[in-house]
Amino acid sequence: MQRRTKLIIAGTVTVFIALIATLTLLYVNIWAAPTKQDFEKAKAAVSDLRTSFDEVSSASTAYTATFSSGSSAKPDSEKTLKKRYESSVNDLQKSLDEIGDMKALRDQEVRSANSALQKKADAFIGYSNGFVAMKRSFAECNDILQVTRQTNAAKAHREASKDCLATLDALAKSNVTVFAEYARKFAGGVRERQKVFDSYETTNQPTEKSVSDLKKANASLVGSLDLEALQKASQDASGARELQKLEQVLSQKIKQS
Repeated sequence: MQRRTKLIIAGTVTVFIALIATLTLLYVNIWAAPTKQDFEKAKAAVSDLRTSFDEVSSASTAYTATFSSGSSAKPDSEKTLKKRYESSVNDLQKSLDEIGDMKALRDQEVRSANSALQKKADAFIGYSNGFVAMKRSFAECNDILQVTRQTNAAKAHREASKDCLATLDALAKSNVTVFAEYARKFAGGVRERQKVFDSYETTNQPTEKSVSDLKKANASLVGSLDLEALQKASQDASGARELQKLEQVLSQKIKQS
């Protein structure tokens, strides 16, 4: 009996020690308040975000420049610039995720400021991706406008619009309203043009009627992009203010630590 009691006591002590060790680890890794060094580390990482945001913008500009019909960029150059752009977006998101896991984020004010920045960063990335797709659609859809009343115009238009419609249909799913609406409207106009060419060739529709219908379809293409909404979306996607706010909060926490 005495031996059994000793075993129970020993087991209880072991469990107690394990519990203390667990609580200590939880305190150190989860509950402990951030130190001055934690805030300084976070501020350095946040300051580096400026470079990451700028790289996304720079990479986007370089990549979309290859879409221009007058561009001298070669296919391999476009591929390289595409990879650079995609890497810049991935690197930005990775940096944001790393900051989100830092000990400084245990502080409520820092966490709140970081959440605001993350929300803007999401908007920035969404806008940037949408802008790239929109610019690509300009280049891919340009050749459909060269199709008029030539022989086999319906077939020529259908072939010319394949890549154009693929890009537009993907862009129509964007969470940035101005891009989604542009894509839907432009794609609708392209499909209306196809109907006109199909009718002209299969139903012997009068030329005058086809020309009139084609003008209407072309008008929907011209009015598909809301430039004011595009400018507003660009402004709304800027995280400059939120980035500055997070840096200010971290600076204040460093002084208070």
